[in-house]
Amino acid sequence: PRVPRVVLVHGFMENGNTFKPLQKRLEKRGFICYTPRLLHCDGRGGLENLAIHLKQDIDAKFGTEEPINIVAFSMGGLVSRAYVEGPDYAGGVQRLIMVGTPNTGSGWSRVRMLLEIQEHYRLWRDDPQWSPTWMITDGLGEAARDLKSKSLFLKDLNGHPRRDCVLYTIIAGNQHPAARM
Repeated sequence: PRVPRVVLVHGFMENGNTFKPLQKRLEKRGFICYTPRLLHCDGRGGLENLAIHLKQDIDAKFGTEEPINIVAFSMGGLVSRAYVEGPDYAGGVQRLIMVGTPNTGSGWSRVRMLLEIQEHYRLWRDDPQWSPTWMITDGLGEAARDLKSKSLFLKDLNGHPRRDCVLYTIIAGNQHPAARM
């Protein structure tokens, strides 16, 4: 029998560590999991560029023969949609589960510099290969631009039809967790 494959796509200014507890649980149940790191390319070409990197990572890890499921958080859902609904999609995704994906944009894009500081602090702490030059080569914030509610990226993405062969699931809330504080 085929072993289910799950690609876990992280959100804006994250490094994939958010998914470690879920990945451990899924792997205990027999799933093969992969979390591509979309860092260091989010500023070069925006979310469309990240979708290209995601496709390349998935093709390199699993090829196009084996079916996969994608679980994506926040911006990762937009990147995953751009991949699945884009012109270069070759098939293979059975299910796309988007958790808290800002399909109509996000106000977080306005505080990109604060998130940038947080991202590089986490990288400095967790990644032994981190270098201060990453702060310079990280790009000009094109991903944040694409997350704005009236961005050309979102207008184009939301104009795409859904893939008939992919089962979409959206898990959303109506209140940000910080609103309770």
